Amino acid sequence: MKPSKYTPKQPLKKQPIAEIKIKPVEPLKESVFDIYNKQFKIAFWVSIFAILIILPLSSIKVGIPADEPIDLEYGKLSYQYFSSLGKDTTFSNFKLFQNQAFPHQKFYGAGYETFTVAVAKIFSTDFYKTRHFLTGLIGVILILFTGLIGKEARGWGVGLIAVWLMFLTPTVTGNAFFNTKDIPYAATMAISLYFFIRLIKELPNPTKITIAGCLLGIAFAVGIRIGGLILLPYVFVFVLYMVIFDKKSRIEYLKKRNLIKIIIIGLVVCIGGVFIGLLMYPNFYRNGFQHVIESFNLARNFPFRIRLIFEGKIINSTEIPQTYILKYLLITLPLSVMLGLLLTIPFAKKLYQDIKRPILFILFFATIFPVIYIIKTHAPVYNGWRHVLFIAPSFIVLSALGIYAFIDYFKKKVVIIILSVFVVLLMAKPAIWMVKNHPYSYMYYNELIGGVKGAYGKYDTDYQQIGASLSLKWLMKNESFASNDKKMIASNNRSLYFSNVDTNKTKIFECGFLGFSPIYWDYAIFSSVFVPKDVIKFAYPPKNSIHIEDVDGVPISAVVKHENKDDFTGMTYLINNNIDSAFIYLEKAYEYDPQNFRIFHSVAYCNAMKGNRGKAVNVLSTYLLLFPDNKQAKELMNSIR
Repeated sequence: MKPSKYTPKQPLKKQPIAEIKIKPVEPLKESVFDIYNKQFKIAFWVSIFAILIILPLSSIKVGIPADEPIDLEYGKLSYQYFSSLGKDTTFSNFKLFQNQAFPHQKFYGAGYETFTVAVAKIFSTDFYKTRHFLTGLIGVILILFTGLIGKEARGWGVGLIAVWLMFLTPTVTGNAFFNTKDIPYAATMAISLYFFIRLIKELPNPTKITIAGCLLGIAFAVGIRIGGLILLPYVFVFVLYMVIFDKKSRIEYLKKRNLIKIIIIGLVVCIGGVFIGLLMYPNFYRNGFQHVIESFNLARNFPFRIRLIFEGKIINSTEIPQTYILKYLLITLPLSVMLGLLLTIPFAKKLYQDIKRPILFILFFATIFPVIYIIKTHAPVYNGWRHVLFIAPSFIVLSALGIYAFIDYFKKKVVIIILSVFVVLLMAKPAIWMVKNHPYSYMYYNELIGGVKGAYGKYDTDYQQIGASLSLKWLMKNESFASNDKKMIASNNRSLYFSNVDTNKTKIFECGFLGFSPIYWDYAIFSSVFVPKDVIKFAYPPKNSIHIEDVDGVPISAVVKHENKDDFTGMTYLINNNIDSAFIYLEKAYEYDPQNFRIFHSVAYCNAMKGNRGKAVNVLSTYLLLFPDNKQAKELMNSIR
């Protein structure tokens, strides 16, 4: 037998235990956001509680915005429709503002508007104050779910940052005082995103709460605006992302049993949500799914042209440039939010490693997709980015993640404290501004444009004319009105008709700041909204302004006392073709107030008729500098020359 080639190994030499060298394992550098997670959670809920007190109470004393009487009337009539079990159909084409019809209002969701009316009736409270208080509460829900999205993304620390970034974004908080469309809509989008994230995490076996949250999020979004249908492709895209880019999820999702379950859940959430949402439209009961088609077409091609001020020019809402939304975001977001968004770029790798990719994808998609869609389809957007407030939850959380990555990157405690203090100070700037300029938070412009002063005359400021409403309150409090001497109050804010004033002592009528018929008036309340910057520089606030509402020293509303009425007398004579008398009184009015541009055309005409061509040309030239496109002034100038 051949000897075996196997050679046994030499036995190990025994070493004394003391001589064995064990290489120490370096402890993991735990994130400060993980170390203090419990404390962040407590701070999160304390913050929400504080905001729950501050926001609704701060909204009560806000004036009546220009659009609110329409929305309130729609809510009242929708309430009547539902309470009469469909017998009262006045909502479909109601009239307001001197018999003006609003046939398109029926295509807006009435769920929230009806709810506010019902609450006011139950508690016998003022309709406007009730609406504002409830909208403040909805604003808290918006902030809460934005914070919860941040918590899902990277813990309570990020959620806490997101809460304060959202609350200290003045455009959002300012609208939460009164905006019964955009704020509730944004809140439903935040709720939907939160439960969509939970759905992605839990599939293929989501909890009943998650399914219900997704369904109700879609329902409430659709019930406020037909644009809530945008959430349906969200669900599909997010699930498709998991199938394509997450191998583990793809294997689980595509199992026959799980696939059927996911399809059923998707159908229940989408179809159920849309159907429940449509039940909030009175018009849906009358026109069925034809209502959906008409609502969607109206949303894409809104028939009303609204004047906007953008980059110093007055434009129609149908003419907004593609840069409109991006420009407004750039000049109205607080620097703290912009810093966080910028930090997501250099710290992209860290975010990619620390945060689950599906959540990052959801946040980026929910931020970018709607903006691209609006730009590409030329969908109507008014007054800054209030119509896209619903993207705020996603980009605020992205900003919070950028700040998180920035602070957490540095492991030294001293550096972390310094950076945290810097971020807090940056967030404190809009907070101080909001307190100082309450209730005009929605007018905020950041340092990149020079604040409100830099934006004044170039961009929309008090476009809802809250200043005019508060000016009326001042007038009623500070001027004496006798019932036997009714005072006429002119204003370019028609919502003042619905203010709580004594109609035995006052009568409010609408007129424009740029020009109005020779109707007798004792006081005027003029908002600066839609007034060209050249006119603002020349004649705003007007002479004899006895009260001015201002923001950062910029006048947004003025109460004018009509002490010298020679302009009214002269215009009355001119209408009656009494040139001689018109000339006398208009000359006196022009001498009294050479900035009263409303009479310039008439002064020039009377001077031309009296043979004073030189003065007629001078006055008319000044008028044409203010209004270069005025056809009547051009024709008169050509006839004089």
